[in-house]
Amino acid sequence: VDPKEVDVTQLKSMGFQKVFIALHGRGGEDGTLQGMLELMGLPYTGSGVMASALSMDKLRSKLLWQGAGLPVAPWVALTRAEFEKGLNDKQLAEISSLGLPVIVKPSREGSSVGMSKVVAENALQDALRLAFQHDEEVLIEKWLSGPEFTVTILGEEILPSIRIQPAGTFYDYEAKYLSD
Repeated sequence: VDPKEVDVTQLKSMGFQKVFIALHGRGGEDGTLQGMLELMGLPYTGSGVMASALSMDKLRSKLLWQGAGLPVAPWVALTRAEFEKGLNDKQLAEISSLGLPVIVKPSREGSSVGMSKVVAENALQDALRLAFQHDEEVLIEKWLSGPEFTVTILGEEILPSIRIQPAGTFYDYEAKYLSD
């Protein structure tokens, strides 16, 4: 069933007893659909509401990891209101302390949508504008060089990690979906 074509709040009345979630991004991976299904009493595949919501919220995830004593890349979080008002000296100093390059990304978006690697200071404003097209909250993170991995967890089983080797400078939307 495609949620663009069917009102998912009607799944139970349509006779569905279980839901196999095969959606991507906002609405499908962020806890929204999971919450609707729980309210309807329909069991579903994948993570629950809290895990789904946190996995799509980069800032809250970083705060949790940091609170658990795990290392995280240095970052600065900005809201759209702060950006539109104009960044103050403290915010500019915090951003500058990250050095270059930085990665600018919407806090609650997936698939590298709205992400930019900024290698020159004069490109930061455009990167922020792009990220704010996709979310009200944006992260600016220190760029960490090194290999990138993805790991799948299925139930209680952690599957083997996979090293990602993009053709470009990082695994952006184009590398994920538009290139060979």
